[in-house]
Amino acid sequence: MEIVHVIMDLAIVVGLLLIISQMQKRHAAERSELMDRLMSRNFDEYKTLTATPVVSSEPVHVSEEEEYYREIEQMKSG
Repeated sequence: MEIVHVIMDLAIVVGLLLIISQMQKRHAAERSELMDRLMSRNFDEYKTLTATPVVSSEPVHVSEEEEYYREIEQMKSG
């Protein structure tokens, strides 16, 4: 009977620790969002800071002239 009480007490403590941990994570996320809002000058800047970045699947086009200058720079540096 005594062991059942110990296990129940341990389960309660573990449950409380999990709840506190989740609260800390949520508060950290809220603080981060609030800091972003405070540091941005206006709403448009805030939206650009918090927007998900757009990843383009198209390759970047480099002209022959740019490629030539890149090769020259690479040869100079190393």
